[in-house]
Amino acid sequence: MPFSNYSEAIQKVLSRRHARIFMQDGLPYIIDMGSSNGTVVNHMEVRDRPHALKHGDQICFANKLTYTVEIEAESESSSQKVTPQNTKPFYLYMTPEDGQSPIDSIVIMSFPFMVSRTDDVFSRYQDDFPEEVNFLSRRHAYIFEKNASLYIEDLKSANGTFVNGEMLKDEAIQLKSGDILSFGGYYFRYHIRIEGGGDNLETDETIIQQGCQQNKPSLETTSAAVMVESVENENKTLFISSATSFLDIFCFQEEAAKEKTGDDDNGNEQKNIDNKASERLLFHKQRIFLQNLVGAFQEGETTRGFNLKIAGLLVLVVITVGVGWYFLNAEKRSITIACDSEDHAGCMEASLAYLSAGNIDGEVAQFAFNAALKRYLPDWIDKVVNREGEGSSIMNELAAFQNDLRNALSIESSGKSENILVVYSQMPMSKGDLPKEMEYVDGTIGLLKNIEVLESFVTQRGGGDGKIKIDKDEKEITDIVDKWQANTDTDRRIMLDIIKQVPEFDELRMLVFSHIRDLRNDKSLYLSAIRSFKEHLGSMSGSNENQMLSEVDKLQQKYPRIIGLDTYRDDIKLYQKIKDLEQGGSGKVLNVQELAGQFKTALFSNLYAQNLRAKLPEGDVANHFSQALAQWYDGSCDESIGTLGKIQDLQWVELAQAKINRQKTICQQFEKLNKSRREKNYENTLLQFYTALEKEEDRYFVSQIEPEILTYKSKLQGKAEMLLKKAISDWENYTRQGKIEKLQLLESDISTQFTEQSKLLVQANQYIDQAKTIYQMLALELTPLQKEKVTAIADELAYQRNALEDLAKTSDSSQVAEAKLKLLRK
Repeated sequence: MPFSNYSEAIQKVLSRRHARIFMQDGLPYIIDMGSSNGTVVNHMEVRDRPHALKHGDQICFANKLTYTVEIEAESESSSQKVTPQNTKPFYLYMTPEDGQSPIDSIVIMSFPFMVSRTDDVFSRYQDDFPEEVNFLSRRHAYIFEKNASLYIEDLKSANGTFVNGEMLKDEAIQLKSGDILSFGGYYFRYHIRIEGGGDNLETDETIIQQGCQQNKPSLETTSAAVMVESVENENKTLFISSATSFLDIFCFQEEAAKEKTGDDDNGNEQKNIDNKASERLLFHKQRIFLQNLVGAFQEGETTRGFNLKIAGLLVLVVITVGVGWYFLNAEKRSITIACDSEDHAGCMEASLAYLSAGNIDGEVAQFAFNAALKRYLPDWIDKVVNREGEGSSIMNELAAFQNDLRNALSIESSGKSENILVVYSQMPMSKGDLPKEMEYVDGTIGLLKNIEVLESFVTQRGGGDGKIKIDKDEKEITDIVDKWQANTDTDRRIMLDIIKQVPEFDELRMLVFSHIRDLRNDKSLYLSAIRSFKEHLGSMSGSNENQMLSEVDKLQQKYPRIIGLDTYRDDIKLYQKIKDLEQGGSGKVLNVQELAGQFKTALFSNLYAQNLRAKLPEGDVANHFSQALAQWYDGSCDESIGTLGKIQDLQWVELAQAKINRQKTICQQFEKLNKSRREKNYENTLLQFYTALEKEEDRYFVSQIEPEILTYKSKLQGKAEMLLKKAISDWENYTRQGKIEKLQLLESDISTQFTEQSKLLVQANQYIDQAKTIYQMLALELTPLQKEKVTAIADELAYQRNALEDLAKTSDSSQVAEAKLKLLRK
């Protein structure tokens, strides 16, 4: 009907999807599509169950537009025009877009066809893929014929229906061969092909039944044979030859009952709802009664006198009851007028005052809450959809009303305390299985707050397909998805109730389910990848730095939306550094405790605690080491040496003494350097002293000579290059003579060959450390060839050390293995 040509006042009371008229088994039906202002047939509200239409019925939309039904018998000629015998049926072939998908291909041979998670076509995957099946609704979408074409329409499903990536809105759209059709996300995603008209595909109805898997239709034409032969090559194909009844597609009330099973009170709640609907139609029934009464006078003259007496008495009773009802409900009627006039603030105020005065009336409570939604939600929706981030202030106002309503209902009346349960059991709720008490209001406002949290998170990360920050977003994504997953059915029904009061909420509803679908996909794909990455990285604690960094690079290349991986790269380098310090033995363990507190990720903090912390000193010994290190950082030679001398623990005394010897040597060399400033060989002495220092541990002495060192930059660079050449030379000798083999590691003693090979490898690494120190100070980069050699030397040394560490733990000759390991640590 051309409603768009009607006045703005009429269009305003009609919903975008107000009602639907359809044919089933040759009979016309009408059903209300959840409109705000309702649909009435013969003064009876249609609501959410199909109503069969008869000739002469009166249909009224939104109490504004009234039509009379005229049903004409279809002539034989017109019937033949509609369904000529040479018309070929449609066949819709749906093939999974992902060739590796475990779901079956589908051939639909009769229409309409409804997509439903309870239908065997999709429920067969419930055991193997429960989460993916739950993305579908019980009434998700349906495909139907219209004007010699196939169309698809979404049935307000929770997670949407998509054609070529575009979510369907309120209107059905035409399907074409080549379209990509998906239901509820990315799992049930099909490439479609439509055939009909010229094809002549014949089937054996005794073989093909709905959901049949093993049998295929017989074929006659060449084109059809090629098509079905390709289908037969697939693992399974479902042939569907039975059409879905429109009564099943549009029967919302039956759907609501199916959504919640095992509830013994469901029937009673539905009766309460129907009773409330009857109360709202009281005036209509009275009017019909009076009309029938008048008609009774016209049936015959013989009983006219008697009819007049009875009629007069009945009219007197009706008038008396009506007048009494009118005066008793004057206050409530004024509330109804305020609410109907769109005076939302006035409706809320009057309703709260009425309830606070001791009037226990669930319908008025519903009036108040609906008015609050209409008053606050439009601005809130606008801010949330446009990501303005100011919706929380509006939500606070709605929460304040929530408390006012709670206080109004928690009152003393008639000498006893009235329970909120009494009030809300009377509320004319649109769904019979919604919670009672304030749970109806609390649940709605709780849902709105959850939407605010969801949209705020999506905004912060840059949209539904935004970046995923490792170690930050996993918990939030999981919490949001799990919360929505637990309440999907209830949330969906509450949202439909909100739309009846605030139609613009529908846009936000679709946006919310789109974002929930995105987060569900992120949880199943990206969060699983992150979890596997962490587990694998944790198992590589014995691997070297480059191997672990390679795993980080693989994750970033495969999943570019994951960010924050630089923290893992930093921790890998720090972890390797601590391992090297501990393996360095006498000279470097003092640095470990300070560095251990610099881990940025829980993974490497745990790895350090599990694998490395036990190798560190404890108690007074740890305190002495830490104090000596702090004194050394200040350049206090005597104090640091004195503190180390206090360590007498047998396990650590050797390390403390080695540290004392090293510090004495550095302090003596520094003093000698200061005295030789004017000597001829001062420059060489300065360079030798500088290359012997550890940049971190000996930071005080580095800071004292670094300005002077910079004046010799060119000479220093030459020194570094010479050190690199020595390292490469030792490495080539090491590889030329043959790397340390496993048999050498297993030898019962230390052979001369092992000693020489160890010396070459360790010495090459020492040259590299000295050269890298100079390069870092001069801010220089290694050439690609130098990097290649440096990496090879570091990898080989780490490999041999790790192999000997494992051998020392498992071999009977652990002492020999420890001695060999000591050679590789010098």
